[in-house]
Amino acid sequence: MDEKKPFRIILPVILTTIISANLFVTYNTNAVSTPTIKNIDHVPYTPSAGEIVTVYSTVDGSSITSVKLWSEQCSSTQCFLSEETPMTNIDGNEYKASVKLRNESINMTYRIEVESGGTTYKSSNITLNVGVAANNRPYCRIIKPKDNIVLSNNFTITGIAGDPDGDNTLEKVEIKVDKGQWVTTDGLTSWSYQLDTTQFTNGQHTLYARAYDGENYSGIEDDTYNRVLFTIQNEEQPSENLAPTISITFPENNATVKGIINITGAANDPNGDNTIDRVEIKLGNGNWQHAIGTVHWHYLWDTTSINYQEDYPIQARVYDINESFSDKIIYVTVNNQGGNLRPTITITSPENGATVTEKIVKIEGTANDPDGSISTVRIRIRSGEWKTVSGTTSWSYNLDTSTLLNGPVTIKVVAYDDKNLASQEATITLNIQYQPGKGNGTPGFEIIFMITAILIILFLRGRKNEY
Repeated sequence: MDEKKPFRIILPVILTTIISANLFVTYNTNAVSTPTIKNIDHVPYTPSAGEIVTVYSTVDGSSITSVKLWSEQCSSTQCFLSEETPMTNIDGNEYKASVKLRNESINMTYRIEVESGGTTYKSSNITLNVGVAANNRPYCRIIKPKDNIVLSNNFTITGIAGDPDGDNTLEKVEIKVDKGQWVTTDGLTSWSYQLDTTQFTNGQHTLYARAYDGENYSGIEDDTYNRVLFTIQNEEQPSENLAPTISITFPENNATVKGIINITGAANDPNGDNTIDRVEIKLGNGNWQHAIGTVHWHYLWDTTSINYQEDYPIQARVYDINESFSDKIIYVTVNNQGGNLRPTITITSPENGATVTEKIVKIEGTANDPDGSISTVRIRIRSGEWKTVSGTTSWSYNLDTSTLLNGPVTIKVVAYDDKNLASQEATITLNIQYQPGKGNGTPGFEIIFMITAILIILFLRGRKNEY
């Protein structure tokens, strides 16, 4: 037998194995991780026909090229063509998109679709029903920190919350770490909490957040419940070193800005202002930039590249010489659309949650347009038609409660400016308890009985005198 023959057989096998191994390694080196789609939520939770529904989602992963909202609306007789709406990145891995419901829609099915590495990944379908709910639960979302981040020293936890029944119904937002006690945050729709991580052990922890509207908590019993995993990693610091503090003095939170503005603020260090090292500022999803100054600082911002955007974040942070820091975040509306700013409206009377027993209740409020005039104010009782009220900047409406069933009644108002731009709705809920004949200016049975008795006594005395 030829002694070289086995070698001739084995050599191709070895070469094939090496080439296959190299191809396998090369293939896995270029692999793209599967994105994670979670924290899917929508508001309002039970919308009315014709309303705008906003969908939120958290998307984690690399090589993400697009995030879309797929939706399909159905009436009682047919389903309409599906829509694909690009989702806007609002901060890091948080996305949102809005869809206007058709007037004839009774439900809408939606899902999140993510393009990554040439592959489309889809979430499970979610169906929402169109109708009027007695009380929608509020929503709460943690903006910072993100999942799996490492924290040390002091950290400002930030988030947003809202209530589909009207943000003025929110009573509190709370956070807790692990199995600790719930503590109340600063703010409601835009909230924050200064977390001192040195009060916890190094290692992994879970942060929870929830909002409360006086009746319901946000997402406690479903998969939208807000939780974030983070790791605490602190080095031993001198006990006397305290983190500096920072504030933004202009613009104010929820203000509307345009053109070129000068963002200003102040910083302070309990250990002495001379220990402040630097102040940095971050606009939207941009990079951190150095501000001018420390104790009193400012930063010039040219907003003209932004046409219109609501809830635009401005974040500032301050460091001391020991690298301890704290930060502050506010949200503004950027409007460079020809200078027309959205009007505002407020209900001044009666108070939200008030119990009403009168037949006629006067609802009053004010409206304002920062760059024009108010053309009309409209009111909506429960799910009825929108009606025009009396007045504009100072307006009123007489509500006849005898036409309503007793119980909670939701009242919404909206103002329109001279360019027909609408304000955000203002909402209150009244407890109607009107009973004809029980006060309300009409004599009750007891009063009628007393008057009748007096008349009878006077009549009998008169007859007696005749005899």
